Amino acid sequence: MTEGDKPRAGQYRSMTCGRGTAPAMARALVRARLLRPGPVGAVLLVGVLGALPLASDGYPTGAVVQGLVSAVVVAAVLVWATHRRLMRATLALCPAGATLAVDLADDVLRVRTAVGEGQSPYADIREPLLVQGHVVLPMRRVRSSITLPPGLLTAADVAWLRERIALAQAPDVAGQVVAGPVVAGPVELEPERVDPDVVGGAVVLTAEMLERAYPAVLRYRLLRGRVGLAVPLISIGLGVWVGDAIGWVPGAAVALLFAGSVLLAAALQTRRTWRRSARVGRRLRSRFDDTHLHLDVDGAEASLAYTAIRRCDVRGDVVVLATTTGLLQVLPRELVPDEAVRRLRAAQG
Repeated sequence: MTEGDKPRAGQYRSMTCGRGTAPAMARALVRARLLRPGPVGAVLLVGVLGALPLASDGYPTGAVVQGLVSAVVVAAVLVWATHRRLMRATLALCPAGATLAVDLADDVLRVRTAVGEGQSPYADIREPLLVQGHVVLPMRRVRSSITLPPGLLTAADVAWLRERIALAQAPDVAGQVVAGPVVAGPVELEPERVDPDVVGGAVVLTAEMLERAYPAVLRYRLLRGRVGLAVPLISIGLGVWVGDAIGWVPGAAVALLFAGSVLLAAALQTRRTWRRSARVGRRLRSRFDDTHLHLDVDGAEASLAYTAIRRCDVRGDVVVLATTTGLLQVLPRELVPDEAVRRLRAAQG
């Protein structure tokens, strides 16, 4: 790459989203998320389990057919559910006529979509993936990714991104437990940020804040997220299938064992992700104007339009915001005063 080919910090790459932009992004993300060892292995396991009854009865041909049918049905349902969820997210981010813009700055990647603008330090981004012409940037600390459609970045831009991400990578110590409590809490807003039409707050995250927020995250994940919707249905189906094959008592035992294992795995994964993404000592500042929530996390700014918020739940000392993009935003109550809650719920309604 020559010096003239390199992106210049502060220069936006922008494009206008067409009618096919969001569907193409959703298809690319489905391919990136499902063509991995985990989902593929789960589908193959379902096929093997589906073939076992007929195979044990001495019908090899029927077992193969039953296994293939089971695998195809589960794969189809998985693709449909994943595509439906991602299609909702990409339509919110890139509706037809919206402007999608990227700034390849020296230290952060800035992305502006229809729901707001955000900054992602290169140290928080994994190696870029090219999927059907889309540039997919998986995040390191959360289960999310930034997807950029074909034509937005040039080959030189992608090469420059790889260089910046490689240079910014550092040992990830976010998961380590900080010894001793951090004495911090609400921080007064600076006078120049105070505005009668803008409300907000500022805090430094403490271990106590993170501990009290985690149950709200786990509750949402298990009751309202994909786990809460899929586990009961799969458990019942698995119990009926095993009960019909070898007896209802073993079927019930298998269903309960499956449900318990999945819920435990989801809880452990949620805990691990929460520790990576929510770190003690981070300084958070919030502002709520008439249309957007603005967050400043250790100097990295992001904005979210109220129209992108599906639910606003106040649970004790935390506020849980579920968005149309699929991300869950959990904020300490100190960052969301009563007037901000009113604005969020009014927009939601």
